[in-house]
Amino acid sequence: MESLSHQPYADTSSNTLTQTGFKPHSLKTHSLTISYLKREITCLEKQLKRIRMQNKPMYTSTISTYDDMINARKAKLHTIMSRVY
Repeated sequence: MESLSHQPYADTSSNTLTQTGFKPHSLKTHSLTISYLKREITCLEKQLKRIRMQNKPMYTSTISTYDDMINARKAKLHTIMSRVY
């Protein structure tokens, strides 16, 4: 997964402009969060698909963990999108 260290972030501890030039919880901040969550979901789904395609015995806890991570990110994405849009 590519590094996101170059992307701006918002300091949510105050309502002042951050070093990146926009206020916390702005549309731009939400847009970056949405993009990041979509990338994470896609990446986790691809990893899970590769794991399932392997001809090795799998632990149900591994699959369950991936499902939990994917579902948690989808829920967060849904929450953010319902507040912003």
